[in-house]
Amino acid sequence: MALEGGLAQALETKELSVPVESRSADARSAAFQEATESLSLELATSRLGSEFLKENQRRFENQVLSQSSKYILSVRSKGYEDTDKGVMMKVELGYSSEAFDRVLRESGLVQLSRQKLRALVLLEDRDQAVGIGPWWARSEGEMKKDTLGIYRTLVTKLTSQGIEVVPAATVKNSLPVEFKKANFNREELLQMGQKFGATLVYFGLLASAADGTIFHGQWIQVPAARILNEVQGKAPNQDAVVEALMDPIKTAQAQGTLNSKPFLLTIEGDLGPKQLEHLKDQLKNDVRDLRSIKERVMRRGKFTFEAESPQSPQALADILKTLSFQDFQHKVSLDGDDEILLQVKKR
Repeated sequence: MALEGGLAQALETKELSVPVESRSADARSAAFQEATESLSLELATSRLGSEFLKENQRRFENQVLSQSSKYILSVRSKGYEDTDKGVMMKVELGYSSEAFDRVLRESGLVQLSRQKLRALVLLEDRDQAVGIGPWWARSEGEMKKDTLGIYRTLVTKLTSQGIEVVPAATVKNSLPVEFKKANFNREELLQMGQKFGATLVYFGLLASAADGTIFHGQWIQVPAARILNEVQGKAPNQDAVVEALMDPIKTAQAQGTLNSKPFLLTIEGDLGPKQLEHLKDQLKNDVRDLRSIKERVMRRGKFTFEAESPQSPQALADILKTLSFQDFQHKVSLDGDDEILLQVKKR
């Protein structure tokens, strides 16, 4: 089996017993569907929590369950069994947790369940920005019709991904005087994002062309204090412009890095190189929100890495405490607000 793009995926299996009214082909098909829904719900509950899933049931059904063929790769009957509750059919499902997590992230439910995402969007026509000034710099300022159309479509797309957008009126009425200008550097965009409680900031300009619209801008991740991506190019219509602007967001959501924030992970213990690599692999496999573990300071018995996660260090520390390592006993604590200390001892 292979994921889209040709990446191999690990296939897991799950066997469920499903009640059937008969042994007909239609009953068998219904049992397969019920087993698919049951496994999907089980996987989602373990990642999102039952209460959140209940509140977002329709979105889960429309954006995750409807794509079950992407993560449930085989379904087969393993026979029938007569029980006190009637006839049960045993259904074996082959599935990929990795593929399920990808579909779940792409739906936006993962980010929505952990942290309310909020975007500050500063989008303006280039001629107006360098002429009479951008709409956010003028108390009576308004977007041009074409810009407004793209802005509204972008807001709709972001909202559909679980990202709230700061209203334009709020930006215009609450922006400090020093930010009522046409150009911003990264630090200023970060400051504005922090002021409006935004996790993402988009700053970009548009320009009309004979064969479409030219766009150029950048997305800023506020918690991580960095540029997510720059976007630039030409598109034939408004929908194509918005799709181009949304592409970095969709990619980051699929990777689970949209609202990631860096922190330090220090491992203390008498570990050789192979043991350390094995421990890192276990952490990556068992803590799905732990990403991008990069070496920073490596000393004998103490190894410090920079990692990223959409979870807070405190939440990750709580998860690490629940893990069981085959070769080690471990203890987890926080060193300040942005460093996790994992102390391990051979069994």
